Amino acid sequence: MYRDILNQIASINEDTTMSNIAFIPGSLGTIRAQLANLSKKKKKWKIEILEDESQHTLVFGDDLAITVSNEHWDEFVDTMFDGKENLDRCCDGEFQVLPLTEDREFDIAASKLQDAVTDVFDEPPMEEVDDDVLKFKNLFGIRDYQQVDALVNYNQKEDDLYALLEKVKSAYKRDPGYLDQITAAFREKQPLGTFNVFRAHDVLYGTSVRANYGRIGMRFEGFVSNSWVITERLVIDDPDIIDAIEDGISDIKVSKRTIYPRGRRFDKSFFLGVKNIIDSGMVFQEDSVEGDFA
Repeated sequence: MYRDILNQIASINEDTTMSNIAFIPGSLGTIRAQLANLSKKKKKWKIEILEDESQHTLVFGDDLAITVSNEHWDEFVDTMFDGKENLDRCCDGEFQVLPLTEDREFDIAASKLQDAVTDVFDEPPMEEVDDDVLKFKNLFGIRDYQQVDALVNYNQKEDDLYALLEKVKSAYKRDPGYLDQITAAFREKQPLGTFNVFRAHDVLYGTSVRANYGRIGMRFEGFVSNSWVITERLVIDDPDIIDAIEDGISDIKVSKRTIYPRGRRFDKSFFLGVKNIIDSGMVFQEDSVEGDFA
């Protein structure tokens, strides 16, 4: 099948000046330019789709062949045709070349950015912070959330994500190419500090959760930096409990009232270990007394 496709294209190229280009995410500008050239010759074109196990090739008469890997085919169809139904109609009839306007190109780039950002915030390391907040909450309850200096706060994730997307779109409203670069950085988890819009915050995602377990006040904090590095810490206002935790739990570091994991994050049994130490070292009181730490 693949050999047949190559032979078909080669046969066409022998007698024509057909252009061959490959679609990759972010290459809309190149394809726009090629379609603009087609529109100067005539407005409507017969198109044909050739496909094999690894790619699709969209052929515009004898003038242009666009090769798209199967991995990016759905994205290409959505971008160029607004969906498969429109593509099918073009194949059955004639494709009218309508090069993307700048507004349309920006809207497409913004949509891809939104998809990338919302996906990433459901993946590690953000997902790891979310899991640890849930462990903390299930064992100790939550008194309140404190605002942290992060682009996105755990307890208001949806609103902050919307604000972040609007901020990025506003900063680069005349350059969809920058949106494509930021989208790629999110997808590939590359450092975001290279983009001006992210430089004001070292922390991309974070939370500070306070609780009172019996008479013990505590605060769990988890952060993800613009370089995708996760950091966590637990602050406890009782020095005796701190000492017991330092003696009884491994893979942690203690500095005054603050406990840090030796690795990226606390071990999965860490919070349960803290609870057991607190339970064994005091008579549990039903009425909580707020800790005096910030």
